[in-house]
Amino acid sequence: MKNRFYALIIFSILILQSVGYSQFWVYQTSGTTQELNGVFMLDELNGWVCGDEGTLLKTNNGGQNWVQVPATGNDLNSIAFKDASSGVAVGDDGIIIRTTNGGINWNTVNSGTSLQFRKVSWGDGNFVFAAGDDGLAAVSIDAGASWVLKNAGTTVRFRGAAAAGLNKIWAVGEDGIIKYSADGGNNWITQTSVANNDLHDIQFISESVGFSGGSSSNFIFTNDGGQTWTPRNSGIFLGLNGIYFQDANIGWAVSDFGTIFFTTNGGTSWTSQPCGSSATLNEAYFVHQGKGWTVGTGGTIVMYDNPSIPVELNSFAASVTGNSVNLSWSTATETNNMGFEVERKKDGQWEMISFVEGKGNSTELNNYSFEDRNLLPGSYSYRLKQIDFDGSFEYYELNSEVIIEAPNSFSLKQNYPNPFNPVTNISFSLPETGNVSLKVYNVLGNEVVSLLNSRLNAGNHNVIFDAINFSSGVYYYRIEIDGKFIETRQMVLLK
Repeated sequence: MKNRFYALIIFSILILQSVGYSQFWVYQTSGTTQELNGVFMLDELNGWVCGDEGTLLKTNNGGQNWVQVPATGNDLNSIAFKDASSGVAVGDDGIIIRTTNGGINWNTVNSGTSLQFRKVSWGDGNFVFAAGDDGLAAVSIDAGASWVLKNAGTTVRFRGAAAAGLNKIWAVGEDGIIKYSADGGNNWITQTSVANNDLHDIQFISESVGFSGGSSSNFIFTNDGGQTWTPRNSGIFLGLNGIYFQDANIGWAVSDFGTIFFTTNGGTSWTSQPCGSSATLNEAYFVHQGKGWTVGTGGTIVMYDNPSIPVELNSFAASVTGNSVNLSWSTATETNNMGFEVERKKDGQWEMISFVEGKGNSTELNNYSFEDRNLLPGSYSYRLKQIDFDGSFEYYELNSEVIIEAPNSFSLKQNYPNPFNPVTNISFSLPETGNVSLKVYNVLGNEVVSLLNSRLNAGNHNVIFDAINFSSGVYYYRIEIDGKFIETRQMVLLK
């Protein structure tokens, strides 16, 4: 009775929370009352849903109509497509069905097992991975035409599976187990899990960045291929049945009582988005931030359709060059986008370091970039504050910290370009703070210009030499650092 009363309280709260979200969720007629377990959308119009008793539904109009496609009588638990033609679905009793013509025909493939498959995931090319009960793991390298069973070294029930690249696979399941293979299932290791209960789903958006969720509000994240996993579940108050991420920041997780959780910062924080349903939701798939589907018990199919999403961030990444961080991001669509404040966090404090103007209204892919220069060695976090013209805003946080390494020795690099006309770059490295003198000499040994004479912090530095007022010829640049390091290099000016 106590558990039922607790569930009733949660359900009542979710109904209240649904105001403001349920207006974007639209129930679609599935034509079945069977439990629906998997969904895969090729685009806004074309997609597939699978479920119990061989339920296999197809739409070519965004779900306005779902049509049953005959294929098998077995429960189907997961479905995935490589492209519009090639797809695979898996389920109970070792069932695997496959299409090569966009679902016009489905053929049963010999899996070599009668165990239950819970999840299938497509890697790159023709590489496919499926996992299930009793440590079941199977791999295909020919787009599902044939399968090889792999010994994952456990009999624990797998609930989720993920493939990345041409041979990397992960399987998760009971008691938070995470198994990983870097060679297509021939050899396995058990990765250290920080989940305190079962894991139900896993997704890798690259060979390094992945997410997993499960019971007791568990949600964990990795950016090193699973060598380390970190909890990220602030705002999640129910167990998770399925997850879907469109990139390293934007993601959804589905749960009981018709609850969907949404994140814009890779799971660091979540907000709940009840869809007005009481169904248990099993899986979700979003083609972009404003359009997605979720499926669950009782034949439930609900579509999220929010055309007013102001900005759909497509990617957000960082790279390090010397002591500079290069930020790059792209948007798929923009509505009333004034622009982006670029913010950096060091020692726990966020500060705005730049503003990048947006495109206003756009339905095209737009690319943006910003370079944060002359940074001291250390760890930095970055986020974008996307601001509309009406003042409303949304944060998008970079998925991991950026590390600026301190050089381990003094060095003076060859200038680039070389030969040059008339501008070139001179770079050098300091393992410690020091007084730096950088001068340019002609072939007679006469000083022609002093480029630098100041005290600099440890790190990688770059000085620009503009020789517009100098004649063509050979020049030498010489660096002195506290008398500890002296070096001279040659450069050529060609006009």
